[in-house]
Amino acid sequence: MAFLRFRKDVRRVFPNAADFIGSRYTAERYYFRHDPHHYLPETGAAMINDVWGFTRDPDMAGVAAEAGVPVVLMHNQRGHEYGDLVSDVTESLRRAVQRGLDSGIHRENIIVDPGIGFGKVANQSLKL
Repeated sequence: MAFLRFRKDVRRVFPNAADFIGSRYTAERYYFRHDPHHYLPETGAAMINDVWGFTRDPDMAGVAAEAGVPVVLMHNQRGHEYGDLVSDVTESLRRAVQRGLDSGIHRENIIVDPGIGFGKVANQSLKL
């Protein structure tokens, strides 16, 4: 039952991915649940963009490593309170990168994103 639900979710999330296979476009989705990403090869997706930087789903790093595709690790948090904005975001991204490396993702497949507008107000985003 769960397998079928995830397969349906993949078709919902990646409905036109086959159109991108072999084209100059990249099939990429913003997602933080690992389950649909088990089907990356059949969807043609060439990248994972985890808007929670491996903090919401502990299995996502392993799935990304197994898929062998680049992964964008974005900083995000609930609320916009920081002790020191730049240090807090940098440390969060450092931990996300380390989780990826520990899971087997190649360093050259890791892209960091400070999450402009995610968990930050406008002046915080501008500071980053």
